[in-house]
Amino acid sequence: MIKDSYWKKLVAIFFLGWLLMYANRTALTGIMAVLETSWHLNRTQLGLLNSLFFFFYAAAQVPAGLLADRFGRKRILVPGFLVHALGAIASAFARSYPWLLGARAVTGLSQGTYFSPQYAISASQVPATKR
Repeated sequence: MIKDSYWKKLVAIFFLGWLLMYANRTALTGIMAVLETSWHLNRTQLGLLNSLFFFFYAAAQVPAGLLADRFGRKRILVPGFLVHALGAIASAFARSYPWLLGARAVTGLSQGTYFSPQYAISASQVPATKR
């Protein structure tokens, strides 16, 4: 039997993870106009920032699930989340468009490692009556 307090803490931690990742995922939207004028970017370049993120995010989903099944869910989820944090920091301190593109690609790839392992852990730890 899984302790009530354990799965509730787990759900809270996963919620916080999703909240942080969603905030990071949408952060650029609010500063697109600033990037456009300060870095002299066109709309195509601005769109590429989000497109590149989501390309790597989507591409990582299935491999992350397979790797999590093979090597362990926490072994994929935790490093992926830490790399996500590094990608977010790199995005915040980007001094050029290519640097920001690379940081967004890393952030997308690392966020893609969260989805599959997180849901698998939740399914195994949260009682069926509480899902």
